[in-house]
Formats: sequence, C-alpha cells, structure tokens
Amino acid sequence: MVNGGSNMTEDFAAYGQKSPVQKNNNTRNRMAGIIVLIIICIIGGTAAYFYWKYLSSNIITDNAYVKGHMHMVSSRIDGTVKEVYIKENMKVKIGDLLVKIDPSDFEAAVEKAKASLELAKQEVKRRYAAVEAAKANVELSRANLELSKITLERAKLLFEKGVAPKEKYDEALTNYRVASAKLKADEEDLKEKQAVVSPENDEALIREKAAQLSQEELNLEYTSIYSPADGFITKKNVEVGNRVSEGQPLFAIVPLDDIWIEANFKETQIQKIKPGMKAKIEVDTFSGKKFSGYVESIMAGTGGAFSILPPENATGNWVKVVQRIPVKIVFDKGQHPNNIFRVGMSCVVSIPLE
Repeated sequence: MVNGGSNMTEDFAAYGQKSPVQKNNNTRNRMAGIIVLIIICIIGGTAAYFYWKYLSSNIITDNAYVKGHMHMVSSRIDGTVKEVYIKENMKVKIGDLLVKIDPSDFEAAVEKAKASLELAKQEVKRRYAAVEAAKANVELSRANLELSKITLERAKLLFEKGVAPKEKYDEALTNYRVASAKLKADEEDLKEKQAVVSPENDEALIREKAAQLSQEELNLEYTSIYSPADGFITKKNVEVGNRVSEGQPLFAIVPLDDIWIEANFKETQIQKIKPGMKAKIEVDTFSGKKFSGYVESIMAGTGGAFSILPPENATGNWVKVVQRIPVKIVFDKGQHPNNIFRVGMSCVVSIPLE
C-alpha cells in the first residue's frame, strides 16, 4: 500500500500535478502561517494599544537632567596659597578648613592698624589735655591780673598820700601790665587749642582707625577659607604656592543631599502640568529602576528666553520651533540614599495625568 501511494505521487509528479497529500500539507502550512500572523498582529496591536494608552495618560520627556546647587568658593583677598587641604571629589563638611593663604602680611597689617588706632586715641587725649592745661593757665593768669590790679591800686593810693615812693607805684603798674598781657596770651592760646579740638572730628578719626583695624582683622580671617556647605569638591583650581587674587574662583562644592530634576517639557505639554502632580523618574545610570517625586514648580518662561543669547525671531529666515519649559521635580524622601545621584545625569520623566 505504501509503495502504491508512493507510485501515485510519482505518477502525479510525472504529469506536473500535485498529489492530494502535498495539497493537504501546503494548506496546513498556509493556515499555520496565517495563525502566526494573526497572533503577531494581536500581540502587536495589544502592545500598541497599551503604549498608546500609556502615552495618552502620561506626559513624558527624556530631556531631563539631575540638577543641584553649586557653591563657587573664591578668594576674598590677594595672597599666596600656603596650604591646601582638599582633593578633587573629596567630601567635606560645613566649617572645614579647606585652604590657607599666607597670613604674614595680614598679621603685620593688623599690628600696624592697632598702632595707628592707639596713636589716634593718644593724639585725641593729648589735644584735650592741652585744652585743659590752657584753661588752667587762663584761670591762673586771670587771678594774677586781679592780684596785680589790687596791688596797683594800693601802691597808687600810698604814692598819692606820700607814704610810698614812686618806684613802688611804677613797679606795681608794670606788674599789672605784664599780667594783663599774659592773660591775653593765654586766652589766645586757649582759643587755638579749642579750635583744634572737635568732638565730631575726633570721634570720626577714632571710628576711621577702628574701621581700618576691623578690615585688616577681617582680611586676616579671610586667609583661612572654610567650607560653606556639606558636599563634594569639584572644579578644584588651587595649589600650594599659587598667587590668588580677590574674587578668583578656587573650587566648587556640590551638596548632593539637595538635588532635583529639571525636566524640559514641550510648550504643548505644559498646560497639563500643575505643581504637586506626582512624577516617575528613570535615571539612565540606574537602568530599569524607577524613582518617585513630584512637580514643585514651573519656570516663568522658556529655557531659550533666559539663555545668554536669546533667539532673535525678528528675521526673514524665521522657522517655528517648539519651545521647552523647564519644570522642577523634587524627589520624594528616601529616593536617593547615600547620595547616589550626580549632577548632570540624564533622566526620563513621566507625569501621570490624574
């Protein structure tokens, strides 16, 4: 029987026709292919449906990055770096001594300012002492003039009565004139010394010298540069022996415990976003892991509007481009333990529509 069937197939093949067995096999193959195609279409359609549903129920952007504060630390004085206690990427705490500038010149400046203040105080005291001495001289001269006047009147009376000789009268008269001249001289001297003394000017002088001392003491304090915050050292640009200038950046400190996401959404999406909405965050570094957060705020303008060189749209070659508006997204508590994120990491942010 088998041989007969085989012969029949060979006979059909000899005439260029397919046997019933071959036709059945081809039919089954076509049906299997159709079934597979249908299954693929169902799976693809289902996936497309759920993807469409996900997109329609979420606002998504991959134009998002981890952001954080950056404290630029600069020198507040001119000087030579004596000690550097930091390394790149080193973790520091607020108040740590990071850089020491040679304090020798500033210590000398403080001593000079102290001496200048003390001299100013002594000078003011000397002026007031001179005024008091001049007042005493005036009082003494006034008393001497009064005494010489009494003596002159007595000598004159005795001379007129013939009791005393004329020499006594002349001597008393000379003493009176001398005492009068002395009083005038002392009064002029008092005026000169009082003219030099001015409480307002003297106080201003003392304040000026005290301010100079305070500034020099402050400059001396500036020779020690301390950390303004907890964080990590970045952009280190200082070495021992460097000559630094006032305002020159030396390094930056990035506190990784206070970071957020800046997600740049299209302007066509922004109307659906409100502060307080939940957000899901995928950081490229941690592929497959999702973090949670919420929308804290929305910038008051597009990113381009606040750039250093904003776009110039009043030109003949203007092309409309969809603008993006930065949205600040803050992580929920406990989402970044041990400071696992780094500023600048790329993210994908999705905001479910409630």
